[in-house]
Amino acid sequence: MIHHLSIRNFAIVDALDVALAPGMTVITGETGAGKSLLVDALHLLLGGRADLDLIRRGAAEASVAGVFSLGRGQQSQRVRAALEQVGIAIAAGDGELLVRRSVPGSGRGRVFVNDVLVTVGTLASALDGVVDIMGQHEHQSLTRRDNQLELLDAYGRCGELRAALGGQHDRLRELLEERSVLARGESEKVARLEFLQFQLAELAEIDPQPGELARLDDERRRLGSIDKLRDSAVAAEELAYGDERSACTLLAEALRHLEPALPLAPELAGARRCLDEARTLASEAARDLGHLLARLEADPERLALVDERLSALRRLARKHGVEPDQLPAQAARLAGERDAVESSAARLAELEKAIAAVQIDLGTAASALGKARREAAGKLGRDCRRELAALAMGEAAVEVTIEPLSPRADPSALAVVVDGTERRVARSGAERVELMLQANPGEAARPLSKVASGGELSRLALALRRVLADRDPVPTYVFDEVDAAVGGATAEAVGKALQAVACDHQVICVTHLPQVAALADHHLRVVKRAAGKRTAVAVEALGGGERVEEIARMLAGAETTDSARRHARTLLRSART
Repeated sequence: MIHHLSIRNFAIVDALDVALAPGMTVITGETGAGKSLLVDALHLLLGGRADLDLIRRGAAEASVAGVFSLGRGQQSQRVRAALEQVGIAIAAGDGELLVRRSVPGSGRGRVFVNDVLVTVGTLASALDGVVDIMGQHEHQSLTRRDNQLELLDAYGRCGELRAALGGQHDRLRELLEERSVLARGESEKVARLEFLQFQLAELAEIDPQPGELARLDDERRRLGSIDKLRDSAVAAEELAYGDERSACTLLAEALRHLEPALPLAPELAGARRCLDEARTLASEAARDLGHLLARLEADPERLALVDERLSALRRLARKHGVEPDQLPAQAARLAGERDAVESSAARLAELEKAIAAVQIDLGTAASALGKARREAAGKLGRDCRRELAALAMGEAAVEVTIEPLSPRADPSALAVVVDGTERRVARSGAERVELMLQANPGEAARPLSKVASGGELSRLALALRRVLADRDPVPTYVFDEVDAAVGGATAEAVGKALQAVACDHQVICVTHLPQVAALADHHLRVVKRAAGKRTAVAVEALGGGERVEEIARMLAGAETTDSARRHARTLLRSART
C-alpha cells in the first residue's frame, strides 16, 4: 500500500504532502480544486508518461515522491524480484519502498527507487500491479475481450493452469519451428546454417559468461561509489590513528596514567593488558585502512570499460531478443540448432516424436484450463448478479460466454486435438471469452460495448472489483470519480461496495458524492487558494465538524444550510452503524 505522497511544483501544486492510510480514503473538494492532480501525480510515480506541461509555471522541475510498503504477498515477491535484478534489495517483512521522480524543464528526468537511479521502464515494470488506477474512462477497458479473459482467469484462479499451458505452447512452437527449419530445401538449410554461424561468431566475439551481468553491475556500483568509500575510510583512519585525539593516542595516554599504579595494585595488570591489546588492535585497524586508502583510487578507465561491456551485452541481448543473462544459453541454443541443421535427417525423426508427445500434453492442458474456465464462468455470472443487485441494478444479469478460438482471432494459435476434437490453442488457451450484460428482463444479453452506459460500466467494474477482492493481488485501488454517472440510492450502494473492497485492499476514491464520502474511514479535502498572484492547492484531513461541513457542502452546493448539515450528520451516523 502507499503511505505517503509528496508533490512539488506539479501543475498548480506548489508543495503538497499527503499521508494515506489503510482502509477507504475519499478525496473531495470543489470542481476544479485539483483533486485529480493527486491521481495524475500517482500515475507519474508509477512510471506514466511525463509531460512538460505538468511543471508549475516558473519552476525548474516538477517532482513526485511516494512511500510504499510491500507486504508479504505474491505481488510483493514479484516486485522484490524485479528490483533485485537492478541491484535494489528490499528489507524483509513489510519492506518500505521510496520512489522519487523528477521532470525537469530541460534535460532528462530522473527516477530513484530507494535512492538508486533506475530507468522509467524499470520503475513501470517493477510497480506494475502495485496500484490499480481506475479513472472515469478506464472502465472502458472492460469492453475489451482480452481483459475479460484475464478477469475470468483471476476469478477462477486459473493462473497455474494457464502458465502450464503457456509453457507447453512455447515448447510446441519451438519444436515446430525447428522442424520447419530442418524440412526446408538444401539451399535454405545452407542459408540458415550460414546465418547461425554468423550469430554464433557474433556471440563468440562478445563471449558472454554466466553470471557476468550481475558481477559487472556490482563492480559498477563499487566504482561509482569510490568517493563515498574513500571518505568513510579516511574518517575511520583519522579517528583510529591519525587524529591528535585518536583512539591510539587516547589508549597510549591511558597506559601512561596506569603504569605508576601497577606496583601499588597488581590486579590492574589485566586492565593494562586489555588497554595494550586495544591500542594494538586500533593500530592494526588504522594500518589496514591506510592500505585500503593506498589502493583506493578512482578508476574512470575501468568504469568506462565496465560501462562499455554492459552496453555491449545489453545491445547483443536486444539483437537476439533475450535478457542479457540469457546470452550464454542463447549461444548454446543456437549451437544446438546449428548441429541439428547439420544432421537434419536423424533430428527430424526425433522431432516428429517430440511434437506428437507435446501436442498431447498441450491438448490435455487446454482441456483442463477450458474446464476450469467453464466452471468459473457460471460462478462469476452469479456473483456479479448479486453485486449488481447491491448496486441498484437488481434486474441486470451477467453472462460469460465461452467459444472456441478461431485462427482469425489469434494467428499464433496451434492446431491441437482437445477432448477428441481438433482445436486452435493459443498461449492463453483454446477459448475466447466475452462478458454479456442483460440490463433488463426480457432483453437478450449483449456485449458490454453495445449495451452498457457509462454508469452501468462503472458499476459493473466496481462489482467485478468486489467479486475479485479476495483473489486480486493488487494492494491499492484508486477510483477517480468512477461514481460520476450515478446518484441517489445508487450512490450509497456504490459507497458500500467501495467500503467492502476496502476490507481487503487500500481504497482511495476521488468523489463528488456525499453518500460515498460519508462511508469512508478517512476524508481528505482538496482546496485551491490564491497566494499572492499565484494559485496554490492544499489537502486537509477532515474530522468531526469539518467533515460534517464538507459533506453538507456536497449536499447543498454553493450555500450550506442547516438542513444539509443535519442530513450530513445523518449520513455519518448511518455509516458508523
